[in-house]
Amino acid sequence: METKIYIIIGYYLQEAGYKMLRAYNDKKQAEKDLAMIQDIDNNREWKIEEVELFGPIPSKLIMR
Repeated sequence: METKIYIIIGYYLQEAGYKMLRAYNDKKQAEKDLAMIQDIDNNREWKIEEVELFGPIPSKLIMR
């Protein structure tokens, strides 16, 4: 079973580190939240990564 999820990730512009914020199974909701997050925290470069998972998705991973 193959499933796509969308993860919001923030990259620090000055450092090599990154932070995974949330995972979604709905791309439109991820895009909506990304816009809100970018307004609040502009110290990072935020983007959405599309990831394909094989097998069941842990329920704690998905924000509904």
